[in-house]
Amino acid sequence: MKIINFATSEDLPSYEFYKKFNEDDDSDYYGICKAEPKIESDEELVKLCSKILKNLKLLAETKNQDNFHNKRCNDLNYWITEQLNKNHGVKDELIINSPTYISLYTALFYIKEKEQIYNICSLDYTDTTTEEKRRRKNLYDYYENYGKLEEIFTKKDNKCKKEHYEYLAKCVDLYKKTEQFCTQGNNAPSSKCPPLFSNFGIYFPGKILSEMPCQLEVQTEAPVELAGTDEMTRKDLQAPPKEDVTVYGGESDTDSSLQSSPSMSDTLMKTSIPALGSCFFFFILYRWTPVGSIIQNRLLNRGGEINELHNNVGEELWEDTMEPLNVNSDRNGYQLAYQSI
Repeated sequence: MKIINFATSEDLPSYEFYKKFNEDDDSDYYGICKAEPKIESDEELVKLCSKILKNLKLLAETKNQDNFHNKRCNDLNYWITEQLNKNHGVKDELIINSPTYISLYTALFYIKEKEQIYNICSLDYTDTTTEEKRRRKNLYDYYENYGKLEEIFTKKDNKCKKEHYEYLAKCVDLYKKTEQFCTQGNNAPSSKCPPLFSNFGIYFPGKILSEMPCQLEVQTEAPVELAGTDEMTRKDLQAPPKEDVTVYGGESDTDSSLQSSPSMSDTLMKTSIPALGSCFFFFILYRWTPVGSIIQNRLLNRGGEINELHNNVGEELWEDTMEPLNVNSDRNGYQLAYQSI
């Protein structure tokens, strides 16, 4: 199973420097590479040659920042292998077997000799496989990033965020396997062990790189639905109903909104004007036309009939009848009889 690059987080020092290798060359190196007969016919290889020269210059300018012996030179050699694999169809585990790499290597060798530039880093021409180069890069990145990560999780009571924790877990596992492989006594193939592995005690005195240096930070998140409910409850408590609020010296928000609403004003205008017009029209008919006389006579006659009916009913309802008085020899009183309705 192939190993992938572990350091993919942008806040890691190794990633931050490594991505500079991909920046375009804005110097005259393109012309120098284009003049080399070995690669002049391959435009993409000429561009790669130009970037390599630019990166050799970068290593020369930042050599004092390389805290681990030849670490960045190893990075550049791995980057060259990665570019050949991605963009130039070189799939060989041993790139020294690739004609494309041999042409590139030869061209760069002559350029460095002729121009006398940037001999700080030697291009790789060993039997180290691509897989082994990637393994070493991940291990060296672990060395380079450890100090920065230690500063971060020390401030958090040795708690790591998920992204850093997963990265460190991969690195610790790789370190254990490398340690087991390189400590087999005389049977250990020393040529296959990373050169920096035996020097880890110099860079990290008292540190145990085979153990996780931090614990996973637990993320606590409030449920979104509950948080929304709490927010609604808080708003209900803070804002009383508008109808219960007494407004002094001014209008309520509701009244203001109604008065300031253009749509409400338009609706009132559209309904009130026709109604007023209709009332005015019927008033003219009633007041100054024969129609008004007819309506008046009928209403007056009808009113008379209604009044007469009312009087007749009233007399029947409220009329009380008194029976003739009978003198009872046994009682000295009067008896009054009422007819109920």
